[in-house]
Amino acid sequence: MSLAPFERDPARAPERVAAVSAALAGWRRQLTAVGGPNTLLWSVEPSEAVLDLTTAHPGGVSMLLAGRPTRLSDLVRERAAFAEAR
Repeated sequence: MSLAPFERDPARAPERVAAVSAALAGWRRQLTAVGGPNTLLWSVEPSEAVLDLTTAHPGGVSMLLAGRPTRLSDLVRERAAFAEAR
């Protein structure tokens, strides 16, 4: 049975733990840089920058999801809801 180097030499265990911790911290920083900020953690108030599309017109939603230019009036067709969305 082969033992890891730190198991054969207990004095090396703290060095190994420190090296692994430093590597993990570096990997976390790199992954965060690639993925950007977590929008679940850094969300803004809904009234400031979010348009609720749960009641949007299906035709407008399909245009939006297809990547086509979509007017707000295509998404929100009722006058009161359009005024609020605008």
